[in-house]
Amino acid sequence: MFAPPIADDFKSMDCLRKALDIEPDNLDALLVLSRMQDLSTMVEGVSEDVFEKLSQAQTDNPEYRSMLAFAKAWYYESKDMTQEYVQELKRSIQYFPGHVLNHISLSIYYKDHGQEEKSRYHRVQGIDHIDPESDTEDRTDVQFFIRERIKGRSLIGTISK
Repeated sequence: MFAPPIADDFKSMDCLRKALDIEPDNLDALLVLSRMQDLSTMVEGVSEDVFEKLSQAQTDNPEYRSMLAFAKAWYYESKDMTQEYVQELKRSIQYFPGHVLNHISLSIYYKDHGQEEKSRYHRVQGIDHIDPESDTEDRTDVQFFIRERIKGRSLIGTISK
């Protein structure tokens, strides 16, 4: 079935880069840009310059620290740097264990490497943090994007124990 594009990823990423030029400490823009690069089929993962910004970003907020570590994990995954990938996932969970996708990503890693017990543990932890009320949110809101695509809080019905 033919479906017209509903978003211009390159233009969106360019706008996010401009937002970061104006306000370098805007963690929301940095995280959304990182996730867009990670999910895009048109670019090969998180770019070096965005990874550098992720590495330099500082916050005392444990939830944002968790998301920054998770975003760095996407970079390492795209570079096949397995040890660093797992380390950042664990760090992300350590900073803030209430997100879904960092647990699910670690679960998938463990499953792919034959560690079923660890895989199940993180899968269950991730599922336990899904918010069943999140489907009522405004999908045009940047916080919804962060909640859905970075924290994974609205994945109800998409993952099974």
